[in-house]
Parts: sequence; C-alpha cells; structure tokens
Amino acid sequence: MNQSRQFFFSLAIFAGITTIHQLAFAQTTSTIIAQSQAEIKLFLIWENDRAGYIDAAGKVIIPPQFERARNFSNGLARVKVNDKFGYINTQGKMVIAPQYSNAEDFSEGLAMVRINSKVGYIDPAGKVVISPRFDFGWNFSNGRARVSNNGKYGFIDKTGQLVVPTRYNQAMDFSEGLAAVSIGNKVGYINTSGQVVIPSQFDSGFGFSNGLAWVAQGEKFGGINQAGQMVIPSQFELAGDFFTGLARVKVGNKFGFIDPSGKMVISPQFDLAEDFHEELAMVLVDNKVGYIDTTGKMVISPQFDWGWDFENGLARVKIGTKFGYINKNGEFVWEPRDLS
Repeated sequence: MNQSRQFFFSLAIFAGITTIHQLAFAQTTSTIIAQSQAEIKLFLIWENDRAGYIDAAGKVIIPPQFERARNFSNGLARVKVNDKFGYINTQGKMVIAPQYSNAEDFSEGLAMVRINSKVGYIDPAGKVVISPRFDFGWNFSNGRARVSNNGKYGFIDKTGQLVVPTRYNQAMDFSEGLAAVSIGNKVGYINTSGQVVIPSQFDSGFGFSNGLAWVAQGEKFGGINQAGQMVIPSQFELAGDFFTGLARVKVGNKFGFIDPSGKMVISPQFDLAEDFHEELAMVLVDNKVGYIDTTGKMVISPQFDWGWDFENGLARVKIGTKFGYINKNGEFVWEPRDLS
C-alpha cells in the first residue's frame, strides 16, 4: 500500500493508530510480502525463519537465507543479515552491504537509512546523497520526502533541501501534488512548494487519488477535489482510494464500492473489503476471505483466514498458521506452510 494512501487518515492515525488491515499485517510481520513492482515478478517467502524469493510459477529463485526481507523496489530489495540492513538485486547478489540499523525500500531512486542516530538517504550504489540529520524520514513521493525533527514534520527535495520547514504537528506523504498536514487539530493540504492550497478545516483526511481526497468534518467522510470543493457528500464511515474506477466505502457496518460519481455499484454486504488490484478485491464474509471482481461477483470463494492484494498475478493468503500464494483461479502456486 502506498504510504500516503492508508485506508483512512485522521488525527488519530497521525498519532499512530492503524486500520484493521494494517493491524492484522503488523501482527504477522514475518509474513510473506508480495512483490509490488510489476517489472520484477518475485515474491517473498519464509521457511525455517528465513526469507527468500520465488517466481510467479512458485520456483525458488533466491533461497531463504535472510533474517528479514522486503519486496523489490527500483530493482533492489531490503534484507537483514546479522541484525543489519543491506540491499540485494534480483539475482540475490548483495549490492549494498548490510550496515544500517534501519532502512526503507527505494522510492524514486533513493532510500532512507539510519546511520547512528540520524536518518539520511542513499542512492542505488549505496552512496549517501542526503546526509543523516533528521530524527525520522519516509519514502520519496512526488519528488518530496517527509522528514521529522523534534516532533515536527516537513519535506525535503532530492538534494536534501528542506523545501517545507518542519513546522507541522503531523503530515502525510505527497500524492498527486498535494499533502495533508495539520497544525493544531485541523487538517488541510499544501503543494510541493509548501503553499497552502486547501486551508486547514477538516477533522481528518486522505491523500489524493484520481483527483479526489476523502475528508471528514465530524464522523462521516466525503470527497473533495483539488480545489477543496465537496464533490461527494459526507456519508461514509470509512472510504478508500479509487482503483479500477471503484472505491471501497463503509456504510453502517458493511463495505461496498462506489464509482467516482458516488453511485453505489456494489452494495454494502462485506464485513471488510480492500481496494481492487488487478481487477480483484479481497473481501471478508463470515470471518473468511475471498475475492470479488469489479461486478461484485465472488470469483474465489471465501475460504482463507486472511488474504492480501493481488500483485503480478498472485495473492498471499493465510490458512491457520500457514501462508501461501494463490493465482487468480484460486489455485496454490506456493502451498501454505509455516514460517518457522
């Protein structure tokens, strides 16, 4: 999931509360993590408490050997060896030696790394291009990276220049040229130069997606455009980004999907739902996970204890304590197995 597009965003999330899905993911931090870069079709697996990678056919490409690992991004994957983070390429070669106490994936050609007690950024050759001087840092998006010093948030460009001073109580990553920020207890939006485009007035708000951001004044979410105009009236308990022309919304205690006009296309009927990816969306029905298509038809019946988005033709799923990968026919290409 893109960092600037969490399932819902509020001042509570700013304080560190995550969604149900994120909590479920956090509870299984050693789970299989699917590769999200379409050009590199490798998928992360775990065996005997070690991480490796398979291809879309289930063939082991990089044998499990790492203490921790993440998906490939910009051709490199972050791995942990002897309690330090480094980066491998798709052949499994260590191209940046394990040396960092903390690190993030590459995004827009740069990766955040922690050197001693401060955060800086490296390029794919491992060269430090932005010196470590921030308390915290996040991935680059729209040419900007969110950073924090002394509990305040701002943004830097790829030269390391602080283009938006660290003055906000909270901030989210840029998406479609705008970022949600808060001063006090209200949320507004700034552009990449730091200019206020939509004044702080909302109790909570999403990042922009397809020209629309979900915001709330009170307990219901509605959609605004980049001029700050409400184009979908406030009516939903929760709402997500538009993918494949549909966005998940929560009405009462059920999830359904709307189109960009706000029309309900798939009626609220699911206990939980995720965004559409590759024409399929994960849904929860009677405590079991299945997958629907964009018409709302159940194409993979609810049978898993948990499931994740389809990426590059596969989705990771959980049955009991075991994790595996299925294809779009619901067939296993990597049979469920324990992590340890």
